[in-house]
Amino acid sequence: MWEGVTLYLSKKETQKNLKQIKKNAAASSIIIADFYVNQFVNGDVISSKKKLKNTRKNE
Repeated sequence: MWEGVTLYLSKKETQKNLKQIKKNAAASSIIIADFYVNQFVNGDVISSKKKLKNTRKNE
């Protein structure tokens, strides 16, 4: 489980870590992780409820 980590890493650091995990993990291993888009991290994401409301106004 790799939870709450990628939020604090750059794309390059995340890729580097995933490659390292792949290199050292057994072939049948599974990784569970959460990933965030930059807009979410930067607070630029609008809630879907607000998006829906704004979309309906434009119809």
